[in-house]
Amino acid sequence: MESWTDDHIGEKEVNPWDTPEKYIPILLNEWEKLKGVIGQGHSVRDPIKASVAMEQGISLFLKFVYWSNRMPVSLSLEGLGTLGVKPVNAEERLKFIMARPGLYHSYIQLSGLMVEQHKQFARSTLKFREGTQ
Repeated sequence: MESWTDDHIGEKEVNPWDTPEKYIPILLNEWEKLKGVIGQGHSVRDPIKASVAMEQGISLFLKFVYWSNRMPVSLSLEGLGTLGVKPVNAEERLKFIMARPGLYHSYIQLSGLMVEQHKQFARSTLKFREGTQ
């Protein structure tokens, strides 16, 4: 699996939030693979398998949100409130997901957050390129 560090072997530090246009597509590719694992966990009624993959998905979502805002990731959910590029009610929805990662509804919520964040990222990237952000 390709990751954001593969292209930077030997470099001191990789800051994906500095160039999110480069790293977010890799992150989204990882999410697409992970969705299959989560879906399979739910289809065979294995909440533990789904929960483990959901934790990875939550991590990807946090990276996605912070990098979209051109900031390093913070594990504090309170930090989400200060970000401008994020889905509506992201904090509350993420709290629900984190409290119940094995539920199918949590998977649906996380999938929705990823889609909404993708739209937000596209808008912010366009504004950034136009110099209006």
